[in-house]
Amino acid sequence: MTGPAGAETATIQVTIDGREVTVPAGTTILDAARDLGIDIPTLCHHETLSPAASCRLCVVEVEGRPNLMPACATELVDGMSLQTESEAVVEARKLILDLLLSDHPMACITCEQSGGCTLQEYCYRYGVEASTFEGDKRKLPIESDNPMIERDMNKCILCGKCVRVCAEVQVTNAIDFTERGFESQIAASFDNPLATDFCRFCGQCADICPTGAIANKQLKGTRTWDRKKVRTTCPFCGVGCNFDLNVAGGKVTHQAGEHRPGPGRPRSVLFVDGLAAGRAQLVDLRVGGLILGRDAGVADQASDWPGGGGDEGGHGVFRRVFGPFVHY
Repeated sequence: MTGPAGAETATIQVTIDGREVTVPAGTTILDAARDLGIDIPTLCHHETLSPAASCRLCVVEVEGRPNLMPACATELVDGMSLQTESEAVVEARKLILDLLLSDHPMACITCEQSGGCTLQEYCYRYGVEASTFEGDKRKLPIESDNPMIERDMNKCILCGKCVRVCAEVQVTNAIDFTERGFESQIAASFDNPLATDFCRFCGQCADICPTGAIANKQLKGTRTWDRKKVRTTCPFCGVGCNFDLNVAGGKVTHQAGEHRPGPGRPRSVLFVDGLAAGRAQLVDLRVGGLILGRDAGVADQASDWPGGGGDEGGHGVFRRVFGPFVHY
């Protein structure tokens, strides 16, 4: 096997769920399993973020190892043999989900994230209906002081994805872990509410949250199964970053940055989709030949770029509306 520059890349032989495969040295268990179509559950992992291995839901059983190993942070070694759904692995995952539910509001019926909640999906997958543990539950106030994001830390599972996407992708560090033990939560400095003086309201924390702890207010009132994602291209500059428009009832409800590498962005697009989503009504966007006009609705069919309204073009309008603070 050869690398990008044509140099030989070392490979190793491993066995995953009884299947012998050859992978490049340095490949993690999670990446190798996904390449084989094996779905290992994760709550804290994202391919554009550094591995945290904090949720432990991705643990697998490795032959010869005394403990279950986190698949997201364990690199394969030559000759390794492992099971991704052994009895011990399934029991461990059930226990982790049981513990998470012990301090999680059982309000799935009215939760805005219902149907798109990763925790809900895995509880269904492993048959965990309720927690068997009894004890105190957090009763934290819901933070809703801004027009874009609502934070309910009672639903937070402390996976840390919002902290890492804010630090590593948006490079803002607006939020972080605070307190210790049972009192642990994600908050801004000095537990202040989110504000524009230190938060860009890019919305990436809401997009990447696996539960309903961080919700985009523009999505409230529309269920996940009512929204259709449509891929389009940002007209702000010449990089050509892609992002998804969430469309419900013929209206754009929200837009989300693309969290995969692409031209000009080796890790992830830094599209400002929080404030931008509210102001997208000012700009015409083309989506597969359909023009999303100033009222954020689907307008008439068109074959060419409308220029974002007037003679400025999409680039000029975005720069005028959002200003030079938009980062890519």
